[in-house]
Amino acid sequence: MPDRPDIAFDDDGQAVGAVDFDFDSLDKETEPEGVDSVADARLCFDRRQAVSAVLEILTHDATPKQAGQRAFILAHALKLGTCKTQRELAGQLGITPGRVSQLLNTVRRALTA
Repeated sequence: MPDRPDIAFDDDGQAVGAVDFDFDSLDKETEPEGVDSVADARLCFDRRQAVSAVLEILTHDATPKQAGQRAFILAHALKLGTCKTQRELAGQLGITPGRVSQLLNTVRRALTA
């Protein structure tokens, strides 16, 4: 089987969708020029923690479809999405407006935890 970063295996050996995430490249992109202080080092660590937390929110106990829905919900919660209303977002995702509300509440709770 070829090495595919978009495929992983669960505890039962079943193939599951995965995201190939390279923390080293994130560090290079977000690390300030020359970490000269404890504050600079802390900022790099905080960014890495934030990315880990977002990935956990998106993928914890989720199918690839659910992770995708959560990504759209998260973008909407952060006002980064293209949909102006929850109803519009529900139509785009093919779920009910009530489900969008539930997912938004879940994401908001996870963001403030």
